[in-house]
Amino acid sequence: MSARRFCQLLAFVCAANLCFAQEGSAPSTPGKVGAIRTDAEANELVRDILAQTPEKQTSLSGVLKIRDAEGKRSEVPLRYTIIPEEGGWRGVYETGSTPWRGAERLIILHRDHQPNEYIYSPAGGPGDVPKEPMRLTGEQAAISLAGSDFWLSDLGMEFLHWPEQRLVRDAKIKMRQSRPCKVIESASPNPSATKYALVRSWLDAESGAPIYAEGFDQDGQGIKIFSIHGFTKANGRWQPKELEMLNEKTDSKTRLEFSLEPK
Repeated sequence: MSARRFCQLLAFVCAANLCFAQEGSAPSTPGKVGAIRTDAEANELVRDILAQTPEKQTSLSGVLKIRDAEGKRSEVPLRYTIIPEEGGWRGVYETGSTPWRGAERLIILHRDHQPNEYIYSPAGGPGDVPKEPMRLTGEQAAISLAGSDFWLSDLGMEFLHWPEQRLVRDAKIKMRQSRPCKVIESASPNPSATKYALVRSWLDAESGAPIYAEGFDQDGQGIKIFSIHGFTKANGRWQPKELEMLNEKTDSKTRLEFSLEPK
């Protein structure tokens, strides 16, 4: 698998999804976050990202390493499967049962030119299988997956579906992880539901994959930081060493460490 193809795969894995907040950074609009002026170039860039479709079914396994607001650490096994379908694709997230939490299952349906749909089966008691599934819209999906800092809506890159998008042409930082990026700002149509008022994301200029993202509340305060920490090559495959989501509001953090499995 080439580095470029793996970056494209990350567009489906991230989560971020992705959304977030950065030290020393603030939205383009000072003070409270308001509407942004959308532009055609940003909309075209977002459409191109959302139009990317995985070529074949792929499975990844990994572990969510969680440090909660009190500093307590825990680990949750996770399996992620990408399934191409006619007119779109689906991402299936399955977390394993732990002594303190039951298993969970999330299916995100990505359909061409339609909003995401989330089919979420929350955890029962320790050792239990997931509860009955419930269908959620993007605005209802700001829910933690397995007690981590990744929300369901983060994993669905919900901010790319918002109607107001702007290309930040004068961004001071245009490189992330030693990669040239395009920077876009996305304004939420309903911040009270989505919990983000504005998301700024760094998209790899070649693949379009989000490799860094930050989000803000309505007062312009940072909420979360999403970032990718390096790549490694194993058995001829490029793999990210780590995905990280830092919650600035709670000082909690989740790292997702995973490996790419053979077909």
